[in-house]
Amino acid sequence: MSDEARLPDPWPLIPHLPPESAVIVRRRDADAAADMAKSLALAARPFGVTVLLSAAVPPSQLDADGVHIPEASLGNWRARDFHRLRPALVTASAHGARAVLRAHRLGVDAVLLSPVFATRSHEDTAALGMMRFAAICQATNLPVIALGGISAGRVRRVLRAGAAGVAGIGLFTPRTG
Repeated sequence: MSDEARLPDPWPLIPHLPPESAVIVRRRDADAAADMAKSLALAARPFGVTVLLSAAVPPSQLDADGVHIPEASLGNWRARDFHRLRPALVTASAHGARAVLRAHRLGVDAVLLSPVFATRSHEDTAALGMMRFAAICQATNLPVIALGGISAGRVRRVLRAGAAGVAGIGLFTPRTG
């Protein structure tokens, strides 16, 4: 997952990601995000990495492999937008069970549920914790990707709790300072 402060350019990581991984391009400027997603999608294809454009509203066209919908923007999207854009993959962010249900009803392919653990990215947000995270995973048949405070040492824990995969920023970047 790109981040303007912590991971502004995910390109250097792409050759090192496992095939069938995905990179979500997030930018405050929607046009800049679309441009980056378009160029990364072309560059990532030989590595088997999918590039998703994080978009609060459906774009007029999609030049990435798929889309990621922020939880607060789920109401801006309709199933017909997926038919029009033809994304290979649609994900959404969720911060609790209610948002997972909303995303499922919309027809997304997977949700990124966060924060599982305390994280520097959202220091003022309470972590779900393992028990709540596991309960949400078990309550849905939608693939749940763990996000937030995921470290190499926590990957097995979240997978055993029901996560279909993991996402992160700090997980994939070297610690500085």
